[in-house]
Amino acid sequence: MLRSRLFLSVAAPLAIALAGCAAPQEASKPQPQTVVVAPSTPPPQRVESVPPPPLGIGRYAWQPGHWSWSGADWTWSGGHYVESY
Repeated sequence: MLRSRLFLSVAAPLAIALAGCAAPQEASKPQPQTVVVAPSTPPPQRVESVPPPPLGIGRYAWQPGHWSWSGADWTWSGGHYVESY
């Protein structure tokens, strides 16, 4: 009797908890993608001098600058530090 009570006190909550794990998942629908084609290649990469990392708590990594197509022309986004984890 004690064994069956112990079994039910453990098995019932466990069965309820695991029931949610077997729920069917919906198939993900493919998302439409926009493709942008620039009429020319970007200009050469700019040479940037990397400043010292910011002071403070945390680690930082240098994210170099890059060219982006704005729809009409190439624009430069300068490099900057990002916090790394």
